[in-house]
Amino acid sequence: MDANFEFMAGDKKRFAFKIGFSPDPHKGKAAAKALGLSWGGFQIWVGGKNLCRHEEGGEILESAYWYLLPLLEWFAANWDPLLHEERLPNEHQRNNAQEYDAWSSLSDTRFPPMHIENKEAARGEWETWWQLWWKRHGIAGCREGGIYPDVVIRRFGEAVEFSWGPSAPAETPEGFFFSYDGGHGFAGVQDVARPLYRVLSLAAEQLLSRDPSEKRFQELCEAVRRIPMGNADQRQGWLAGLGATREAASRRWQEARILLRRAGRHAEEMLKPREVMDLAVPGACDAAVMFGSLAPGIDEQDVLAIARAMVEVGSAVGDPEALQRFVRPVALGASFRKPWEEGYSLALRFLEDAGLPGEEDQFVDIEGILGKLGVRTDTIRLGDASVRALAFAGPRHTPSIVLNRTAGAYRHPSARRFALAHELCHILYDRKQGNQISLASGPWAPRGLEARADAFATMLLMPAALINRDISQLDLDISTAAGVAGLAAALRVEFTALTRHLVSHGMLTGEQYVHVLDEAVLGAAKGAAEG
Repeated sequence: MDANFEFMAGDKKRFAFKIGFSPDPHKGKAAAKALGLSWGGFQIWVGGKNLCRHEEGGEILESAYWYLLPLLEWFAANWDPLLHEERLPNEHQRNNAQEYDAWSSLSDTRFPPMHIENKEAARGEWETWWQLWWKRHGIAGCREGGIYPDVVIRRFGEAVEFSWGPSAPAETPEGFFFSYDGGHGFAGVQDVARPLYRVLSLAAEQLLSRDPSEKRFQELCEAVRRIPMGNADQRQGWLAGLGATREAASRRWQEARILLRRAGRHAEEMLKPREVMDLAVPGACDAAVMFGSLAPGIDEQDVLAIARAMVEVGSAVGDPEALQRFVRPVALGASFRKPWEEGYSLALRFLEDAGLPGEEDQFVDIEGILGKLGVRTDTIRLGDASVRALAFAGPRHTPSIVLNRTAGAYRHPSARRFALAHELCHILYDRKQGNQISLASGPWAPRGLEARADAFATMLLMPAALINRDISQLDLDISTAAGVAGLAAALRVEFTALTRHLVSHGMLTGEQYVHVLDEAVLGAAKGAAEG
């Protein structure tokens, strides 16, 4: 980097940021004076990769070059959402459930789905939310004519996620391309905040020293100076996903705090961050984690009901000994590329470690398993029927699964069993900092975790060994609807879920699958006509 000022901070193997200023090659003819003084290059390192490395005209360059003042202003202006906001816009979990990084999700939801495409108000709201989120988190949103790598930065659990893809602006010259087409990586909140702030501070001071009278330089230095004095309510509000603006995040978090306190004196513990630093909140409080998996429009009654549930399961004891031997936090994507593969693997390991199914078992007794592990079960009534259940565990909680009585999953025994198995996956494997889990399962929960938990529940309740035993003992022909129905009754699972599971494990061919479903539909129609 040919520069008359440059500075880098951080660890390239985790996260590092580098800025260098050099003379404006356009000699002030292409930009205003303030911009001209900020010409230079920058590098973003994540997991040993320099995301700014690119080829241009046959030459490999390590930095992305342009007028850097807008980039620095963007980091300062969006500091809190960059390091605290995880929730993506527009119910992203409903799209492409096998992908879960922010860049992929934004790519999938760039345009509204067909069912609202022709509804002007709904389409406008969708596009507005997408644009606002992208401008807060996408580096390309502040390039102002430069060519930057398409990197998206957001909070992800107890870490900061960096994800990137191959999109390039229309003005990208021929022969220009970045070295890394796509991927994602994670770094600790402090591993990102401290070096990023250090470089941001030095860069702002350097620009101000070049022209102390320049208003934009003065405002940048002031914005950077205010970062360590950030509003704690606002940061918790971003973590909780309670608003799309600073004002909304702060206001709704303050409202939630008031409601939580109505639930009892122990609710105050749910509002204490597990870890705090001046630049960010590395460890969110229990309440913020829980609300982050709920719909943004959650109403007052639901907040209060959930607050009461959190207080009721509060405990200084934490996990019983019987549960501790099975708890093993597993980062999403740690061993398999797809969440469903990971969910299957985790379920098979749990069954083996627990010695299940037993020799006499015809079905997996999920209620009995939870009882032996010391996991408490209860119910709650929420106005939001899309929330299936709540899961709590960790040093501050009795491990608990709370089913929502208004959700469809509560109405049928087989669906309730599936929901319990799904939540058990969260309790066993989805712990975060401090061995904590506080999560609401529904369309706004992290979709990768939900996909993995669904796969875990499917395999836990329908292991191949048990399927084969039941088929043999009950003399069932699973190529017929009657046979699958008999097997579903024996396993105490849903007919449709079992049918899909049989296909995925090669126990039914695609042709047999269609035949079974046709038989089931015809049988249901005949029964309705006779009734």
